[in-house]
Amino acid sequence: MKRKISNISIGLLVPLMVLALAGCQKEGVKLFLGDYSYKTSGVVLVDSGGVAYTCKLPDKIGHISIVELSKDSVLIIKNEMMGEVQTLPAKVVGDSIFISSCVKQMSLPKSDTGHFAGNDLTVRIFNGRGRMFDKNTVTYVEDYQGANEDTTLTIRGENILTVLERN
Repeated sequence: MKRKISNISIGLLVPLMVLALAGCQKEGVKLFLGDYSYKTSGVVLVDSGGVAYTCKLPDKIGHISIVELSKDSVLIIKNEMMGEVQTLPAKVVGDSIFISSCVKQMSLPKSDTGHFAGNDLTVRIFNGRGRMFDKNTVTYVEDYQGANEDTTLTIRGENILTVLERN
């Protein structure tokens, strides 16, 4: 009889332990909070007076802090090495992150074909979406759309990739 009770006790104890441990796992906003190193890269399509060409964005590296704003939103503080600081509000659902639309100023280098895209471009970042992998790596992609002051030059970029690695 003792043996039977012992087996029943173990049979109940193991599922309870699994449930308890599963309840301790981070998800949602808490999963993303912390400090990361990052790298951003991508290619944009530039249209200058009807002449279209591609331009590789210069790789950007730096530090990102993700802080909690509410139970389902965070603020991404992106500190580019030897560059600007940018804040990106975002929503979190499970292991996914959705970056809100925002505006930034940027310059583009010469393209591979020697075209100069220019300075002082106003770029709207929209449709940012990403995901947490293995609790230490976040990848997200953004879509860019913008123009220079007199709109003689427009840019569009899809799938600008940023990879974050938890410090």
